[in-house]
Amino acid sequence: MMQIKRCFPKKVDLVVYDFDGVMTDNKVYVGQDGSETVCVNRSDGLAISWLRKIGIKQVIFSTETNLVVAARADKLGLRCYSGITDKGSFFLQILTEFNALAENTIMIGNDINDLGALVLAGFSACPKDGHPTVRNQGDAIIDKNGGEGVV
Repeated sequence: MMQIKRCFPKKVDLVVYDFDGVMTDNKVYVGQDGSETVCVNRSDGLAISWLRKIGIKQVIFSTETNLVVAARADKLGLRCYSGITDKGSFFLQILTEFNALAENTIMIGNDINDLGALVLAGFSACPKDGHPTVRNQGDAIIDKNGGEGVV
């Protein structure tokens, strides 16, 4: 169950996901060699597959430039953009690239750096453990924490 402030768009052209804190619990595990790993939830993969089957385009963009993000995106069959520092501007570029309208786009993010894109999206959502500012700004608070099957 979600707390919803405004309704989903009647038509969805695109779903944009942040990665860390949405598809993960926002933690990173660092090995002795400096390698990083994260924990993801397979339920997200099932949901992404279902959305793909009904023709909804999806993309991940992340501030992080970590190969873990790219590897997971590749496994999910999603385009992934890393190192995005201005998510609002990049969101507008993505709309053009995917031939999508902002009002028909859903953005799921959890942290302050997602706000630029969240406010431009036709509908925005945040995991329940997202940053308080993002939870207050978004249209919906998902009843799961990041990494617990938010998608």
